[in-house]
Amino acid sequence: MQKSSIARRVLAAGSLVAGVLVAAQPAAAAEVTYGCEYPRVCFYGNSTDASHKRNPTAGYKDAGYWQNLGPNSRGSYAVFNSRRDDTALLKFDLAGASYTMCVPPRKYFHLNPTEYPGRVMKLMISDNENC
Repeated sequence: MQKSSIARRVLAAGSLVAGVLVAAQPAAAAEVTYGCEYPRVCFYGNSTDASHKRNPTAGYKDAGYWQNLGPNSRGSYAVFNSRRDDTALLKFDLAGASYTMCVPPRKYFHLNPTEYPGRVMKLMISDNENC
């Protein structure tokens, strides 16, 4: 038998074993609520998706500092905090002044401009469990 034939058989057997080992490991299921994957704070950019709690347009997971929201989250209609132990602080622009609102863990809020002053502009995820 030629060396190349033996090498092909060894490689094929190794690939088969590796494939079985990979297939035997269960896939980690992502926890998703309202289309928001844990551990994110998700924003819903239009009133239809906000009212149906679906299709977030942006999600953030970094914690500990104020983040300027991008065009897919700034001025959103709703927010969902999928985190279990962290609060989400939202900063609104109110004609040059700012207003801060706290979203507890695992809570969903409509940010309808008629109910809340200004537009949500910044987010800080805090390790505080309570608002």
